[in-house]
Amino acid sequence: MAQGWKIEPPVYARSDWQSPAASKEGNTYHFVLWRENKVNLVSVREGPEIQQFLADAELAIDYL
Repeated sequence: MAQGWKIEPPVYARSDWQSPAASKEGNTYHFVLWRENKVNLVSVREGPEIQQFLADAELAIDYL
């Protein structure tokens, strides 16, 4: 983000293989980032920091 990357909403969330499919805990979040003509996919496992970031940024989340 500090290098000018922008998040393209929504953020996609998918349950980890070990978690029940309907659970919103144990997710991996997939962010599509754009900068100029470049795109990057970043995947982050759920944790307190990512939950706080998502809440602060008010990003839409699509649970897959």
